[in-house]
Amino acid sequence: MSNLKSAEQAIQAELDHARQGLAYYQSKVEALEDALAKVHSVQTVLNEDGNAPVATKTRRSSAAAPKSQGKRRTQPASAGGADKLPSTGKDFWPSLLTDDPQSPAEILSAAIKALGISPSADQTKKLSQRQANALSVMAKSGDISTVGDGRSRRYFRKDSSRAA
Repeated sequence: MSNLKSAEQAIQAELDHARQGLAYYQSKVEALEDALAKVHSVQTVLNEDGNAPVATKTRRSSAAAPKSQGKRRTQPASAGGADKLPSTGKDFWPSLLTDDPQSPAEILSAAIKALGISPSADQTKKLSQRQANALSVMAKSGDISTVGDGRSRRYFRKDSSRAA
């Protein structure tokens, strides 16, 4: 009788373990599907022409970028200034911020919409660099507020009464 009881307990333990694994993988599938949907929506917003979005690079990898991209840069330049971006002056970036915290990707897509362009990969990269610099300067000077840190940092207007 004790053998049947121990067998029952072992089977129940294995069943519980399998259910936990199923729940884990189910939540993992949901998280991955959500991440894929977010990437797809950012890709659609950033590149309406169907090209893959350009990820911003870290400082270490951007130092090596001119060496590897030197030949590619000569091709768009020969197109007669097709790589020119509209001006994004001092007041441009703060005008894109809202009272709700926004990620840099959300601000970049708002910038592209505000400029009314379909940027190339190089233009997207240049615009992203302009944005990173502007947001950093404004956050350090206290003109805008931030929450979070690192890649999870979000930017928003410091005071809604000053934004008007």
